[in-house]
Amino acid sequence: MDKLITPKRIIDKLPQFDLDVCAPVERPWETAKNYYTIDEDGLNKEWKGLVFCNPIGSDSYDWLLKCAKHSNCIALTFAKTDTKQYSEIVFRYATSIIWLKGRVRYCYSNGKNASATMLPSVLLSFNQDTGLALEKSEISGKHMWLKRYSKPFYPGDDYIFK
Repeated sequence: MDKLITPKRIIDKLPQFDLDVCAPVERPWETAKNYYTIDEDGLNKEWKGLVFCNPIGSDSYDWLLKCAKHSNCIALTFAKTDTKQYSEIVFRYATSIIWLKGRVRYCYSNGKNASATMLPSVLLSFNQDTGLALEKSEISGKHMWLKRYSKPFYPGDDYIFK
């Protein structure tokens, strides 16, 4: 099965990323200056700079937890608001959210559109700067601040780790 990638129309409206932690091995456009491909297990590597995280096709709990810890991150994920990841991570640590208009049509590694997803998608920010970047992005959808000034994530001060 062909790997799905983030549509260029979304990437082009976001800031230049230093690192894409879920990059496909083959990609028709750049999503960041540096990459951890899906074969390199970006979840267990060190993240530096402004990070883009789109864990397509995987359980995103651990990815979103690492986004919260790193904080200088924008994540693209499904809007599954009834899940543990939303109650424990997104609603607790995300700074802002864009509820994307319509269903995202991800792309194949050749750049052609795949079918639209069955679930709605969101972009999440985890600090003030990435929240402002989403607010100014002109991506079609509704931007909402969850926290105007987010509390930093400190492992050990949160019930997730107890």
